[in-house]
Amino acid sequence: MGAAADANVVRRRGTALEDAIFAAAESELTERGFTKTTVKGIAERAGTGKAVLYRRWPNLSELVLDLLRRRSLDLEVPDTGSVRDDLREFLMQACGLLADLPPDAIPGLVASTVQNPELARQISERIGSHRFEDVFRAIFERGAERGEVRPGPYSDRILTLPMKLLRHDLVMGKGVPSHSDIDEVVDVIVMPLMRTAG
Repeated sequence: MGAAADANVVRRRGTALEDAIFAAAESELTERGFTKTTVKGIAERAGTGKAVLYRRWPNLSELVLDLLRRRSLDLEVPDTGSVRDDLREFLMQACGLLADLPPDAIPGLVASTVQNPELARQISERIGSHRFEDVFRAIFERGAERGEVRPGPYSDRILTLPMKLLRHDLVMGKGVPSHSDIDEVVDVIVMPLMRTAG
């Protein structure tokens, strides 16, 4: 790296550096779109070097996935007094998170899986992570106490089902699920299952 480039590098570590990188990634994605965003551009905007990013994220797709994971930590766990309404509200939050991304971000990630099959597994894990399972478990357990749904324990398949159903449409290129899509998942699939499953 030359002297001119060094002058633009801000020496930061830990959370401060990570915050700067993610903020830069969001800005680059918003302004340029997924297909034109580069690791170099993010590094320059964050005031750091490309090598810093590559040490943690081997490619742009994995950085964007971590950005999604980070955003998911801000989702609130609703407690409306109704399992149906809790599910619907949380799923709308999750889909709103995805809707805030540039339109080509998710298709860009999916296209990247052609060259990187391992990325498909990471998308599956991070868009529908343990964070979501914990939320659905809490919603079902509260509902069971009120007699709305059957008591637990709940299998991983049940706890991952709501997000998997919506993620399928997203990954298959149908776009961010709409409110009617969410209503169908909740009312036609999840609630009947939770009331009748043994």
